[in-house]
Amino acid sequence: MDSRKLRYSLMMLAALVAFGTIGYYFFEGMPIFDAFYMVFNPAPTEKLEAGDVIVVIGQKGDLKRMREIL
Repeated sequence: MDSRKLRYSLMMLAALVAFGTIGYYFFEGMPIFDAFYMVFNPAPTEKLEAGDVIVVIGQKGDLKRMREIL
């Protein structure tokens, strides 16, 4: 593969991750690390249906929110 094509592909991937992270950060109000994580989350969870519950672990009040959901 041509090094120019590889460099372009990697730059586009980095731009996609950066814009996705910024979008989650500003529009969803997520902390930056959670926003970065959510950019990669849809790939392994693509079989989830709309309305499925996704529980975020490690934040304050998780058990309380989980009890409210369930």
